Amino acid sequence: GGIPVARVLGSVVRFKDGTKGIVSLDGKVELKDLKLACLYIDIGTDSEDETRAKVKVGDYAVYAQETFLQGNKLASPYLDDRIACVVLLGALERITNPKNDLYFVFSVQEEVGTRGAKTAAYGIDPTYGMAVDVTQSGDTPEFYPKMECKAGDGAAIKIMDSSVICHPKVVEFLKNTAKEAGIKHQTEVLLAGGTDAGPMQVTRSGVYTGAISIPTRYVHNPVEMCDIRDVQACIDLCVKASEISL
Repeated sequence: GGIPVARVLGSVVRFKDGTKGIVSLDGKVELKDLKLACLYIDIGTDSEDETRAKVKVGDYAVYAQETFLQGNKLASPYLDDRIACVVLLGALERITNPKNDLYFVFSVQEEVGTRGAKTAAYGIDPTYGMAVDVTQSGDTPEFYPKMECKAGDGAAIKIMDSSVICHPKVVEFLKNTAKEAGIKHQTEVLLAGGTDAGPMQVTRSGVYTGAISIPTRYVHNPVEMCDIRDVQACIDLCVKASEISL
């Protein structure tokens, strides 16, 4: 969901059986007119029969770009939203005495309608809901509109995005928890885009909802980048929040 067409061009992708290809441009198209329909995947075959023997209509391909750590910055495909899974797993390793009943949900299809979160929240019927996701990082030259969140400035506590206005009680709880624990944090206002916090908030009779975000550069691009110090801060905040009765 949400593929930036111009930035996909030239990317290496991989199919389930290991077949790789390069995203290429079909014909001469001006950048302003570029659409997903103008692209194709070249898997290096010499005929239609050879191509159909390797791939068929409906097959999935994923980005196959390099993953690397340079300084404190981690670059990899699909940090949105694999890095949030890392945060949840890191918190699960450390939580020993939760003050509330906790449900950790690794949901699917957030990008195509928040479908996993809708069904999970309906089934669990929580009192409080916390989404963990990436957010835009406004510290690159081309970023627009202006955003205060920056990679390296700590866990981002969401105020709002296109899908949710977080409950003030939850926002203050997360802020106070971070301050008291000495966890580096910042606040997030995301003008475009949403998370699983949206459907959680309107589940059944309503849920007190908030979100913890990892500032990430180049979201939805073939390679995304975050700061591992922010990832650790998000883990720390999840752990500390679990230790406090809401």
